[in-house]
Order: sequence, then C-alpha cells, then structure tokens
Amino acid sequence: MRKINEILTGTHGNIYSGPIVKERLEILVGKNVTVWYAIGIRNSFETQLSINGNLDVHPNKSSYRIYITDGTYCYFTPNEVWSVSEKINSFKDGSVAVIELKF
Repeated sequence: MRKINEILTGTHGNIYSGPIVKERLEILVGKNVTVWYAIGIRNSFETQLSINGNLDVHPNKSSYRIYITDGTYCYFTPNEVWSVSEKINSFKDGSVAVIELKF
C-alpha cells in the first residue's frame, strides 16, 4: 500500500503522491508528459491506456488535459492522480513525467 504523502527520491528522479500532486502538476503545465491508467504495472502487457503530449490547464481551471485531436485526449483533476513520476532525464517517449491516474 502506498503512503498518502509519499515523495520517493532516487538517482533517476522523484515520485510524488498525496497533496503535493497539485503543486507538481502546476510545474508540469506546458511540458511533455504521459498520462496513464493500468490494471497491472506499467510496461507490462496488462490492460492499460496511455496518452503522451503537452499538459494544459483546462479552460475551466479545475482540471488538466492533454489534447491531441477530437478523438485523442485526456481530462483529469488532481484528485484523480495517484502519483507523478518525474525523471531527471526524459523518458524514452520524450516526456519529463508520468502521471498515474486512479479510478
């Protein structure tokens, strides 16, 4: 079970969860990120969804989004984020962070 206010620091980057998530999302606005949801672990062949693009604040200012096209997008609020993993160097897809959603 994950801790509520976890900040894990390692040589490759940091993982944030809990109340600090909103602060980290604000820092990531305008940057290339990956938002994902999975039944199992990431990088496995379990059922999962991922979308990669620039993080924006939705015009209603209460949620965030990655909008690629009318058929490829993701909206979420900070309360729906399980963790934010930020990497010192970009991930393979060029993103600087992976935002894990909880539902």
